[in-house]
Amino acid sequence: DTDEQGIRFAFGFFAGGVGLGLRQHPGGGAGDFSPDRAGLDHASFSVASRADLEAWERHLADKGATYSPIVEMDYGAVLSFKDPDGIALEVFAMPGS
Repeated sequence: DTDEQGIRFAFGFFAGGVGLGLRQHPGGGAGDFSPDRAGLDHASFSVASRADLEAWERHLADKGATYSPIVEMDYGAVLSFKDPDGIALEVFAMPGS
């Protein structure tokens, strides 16, 4: 599918519950990490429950990490942050978990 910014994407789950999302940004480019550059957009890890996700948010806060507050998406609740190299990461809990 393609969104309103011209970003092409696909998302699905493999057997065993591993999810994979692919995005192709129209501009791309080289240099430091950017979700607009060809390659890794971000890595996402699921947790069993919303309570586990909230525990991750407390852990990041306790460590002084920079993160975005938990947001509700169609596919679940999402907590976003970056590793020391600036690579985008997220932890999410499926809806109703």
